[in-house]
Amino acid sequence: MIMISKGNGFGTKSFANQVLASIRPSLIERFGKDSEIMQDFDNEERFFGFIALQDLSKDDFNFVAQQIINASLDEKPKIGLIGAFAGLFVGMIFAVLIGSII
Repeated sequence: MIMISKGNGFGTKSFANQVLASIRPSLIERFGKDSEIMQDFDNEERFFGFIALQDLSKDDFNFVAQQIINASLDEKPKIGLIGAFAGLFVGMIFAVLIGSII
């Protein structure tokens, strides 16, 4: 599961809320205010304190990731998010390499 949260656990609602509030206008422009994606983001943030990205297409994931990286966040969380996306990219390349070997 790919999620945006702060720390190692759930319940960091204020950080997920900060991220979602920062990128909401661009998400609404791309997906639509009443879209299923926006409803999922809102529900995940409200009830669980994270924003899950695992169900997004590659293009949508890249768009959301870029919005988060460019968001006006505190520097520490922003650095953590960039590291998380870099780690995901390396993990995806590793999975492709392993798949091609098998």
